[in-house]
Amino acid sequence: MPGFRAVGDTIGPTYKRLAFAQRGYLRLSANTALSEVSGVSGSKMRWELLEYVLYVYLKLRVQLVGWPGDLVFTNLSNPPLTGLGCISRLVALWDSGAMHFAPVTDAEYRAALEDPYSCAPGPLHRGFPENLGRCDIKKRKYRPKTDPLGLRVGRYIRNGPKSARVVSETAADGAEGE
Repeated sequence: MPGFRAVGDTIGPTYKRLAFAQRGYLRLSANTALSEVSGVSGSKMRWELLEYVLYVYLKLRVQLVGWPGDLVFTNLSNPPLTGLGCISRLVALWDSGAMHFAPVTDAEYRAALEDPYSCAPGPLHRGFPENLGRCDIKKRKYRPKTDPLGLRVGRYIRNGPKSARVVSETAADGAEGE
């Protein structure tokens, strides 16, 4: 009958999107390469920083070299890396050999024991957002007081801020020129 398979007859994974297929390929080839470089069969690449440090960097003494500097090092299933462009770029780096596994030296190993964040293959975040202050400045605030007739006592309604939240470079240069 169609749709049924014999016991033990397995088929390969089927993916609904190309990004999922490339992510699976990258995980499988990274696990295979890690087993070859470390000499430990069945070893797996860990994509979270703490697990990477403990189970790959310190335990196997192997590091991932060539991670792009503008991509956050995180699990391949996490949102910064879920797009087809990011995964395709990682696969291209992996296939070209620019991203690969290499043994860890004794000095790097000691440095990782002191500071585990030092052995991250790439950046861990994209920086901190600029603090622009309160978002409700010059806006109407809730006033719970009422008058004897039960009507709200209001104030003159202002239509929000009168200037931009951030001064642009051109405006700053123009102000300095005056």
